[in-house]
Amino acid sequence: MGEGAATARKRGPKSALGTNPRERIHDAALACFEAAGIKATSMDDIAGALGVSRPTVYYYFASKDDLILEVVARQVQTILDTTRRRLRGRGLERIGQAAYLTVAESRANPYVRLLVDADFAQLTPMFLESERVLDILRDFWTPLLTEAQEQHGLRTDRPLDELIQWIMFTQFSLVASGTGFGLDDDGIRDWMFAYLVPSLRG
Repeated sequence: MGEGAATARKRGPKSALGTNPRERIHDAALACFEAAGIKATSMDDIAGALGVSRPTVYYYFASKDDLILEVVARQVQTILDTTRRRLRGRGLERIGQAAYLTVAESRANPYVRLLVDADFAQLTPMFLESERVLDILRDFWTPLLTEAQEQHGLRTDRPLDELIQWIMFTQFSLVASGTGFGLDDDGIRDWMFAYLVPSLRG
């Protein structure tokens, strides 16, 4: 094997995208989605925007669905980071506020709303089963739930992961169907404190 071929093999797809390849692919995908729409954007389009081959993109993301989920996961992280900064109060009041704010932000976010879009129905189970997504949600909810338990407000007969799943189920239902039930953001806030928060009370 010649020296040039050995060098090319050593470089591989990583060097073509610098030190943060997944970040660069995510940013390029987001730009393509904004310009042409998610359905119309292909992996070829994203590779072209980066100036690399399609196999290079596939080296980091196995499919377009995986790449869309990366975008959604980052949007969820951003929503949770913003919500964390806005939270006030303590205990169950803080949990109710967090549940409401994240639903309100999710309803307004076009990428998170893909999870309830019939054209992207295959994304929903992938999202809900993703360890990365679950880790993002645990990082957000576990401190809030632990604090509420320490204040003797939150039920302790169920594991925290199960309570997080219950909150996720409630939120997902409201993002998906809230409008169909005539609920605006104020209505969703009312439902959170009327139904979700009491179900968590110890």
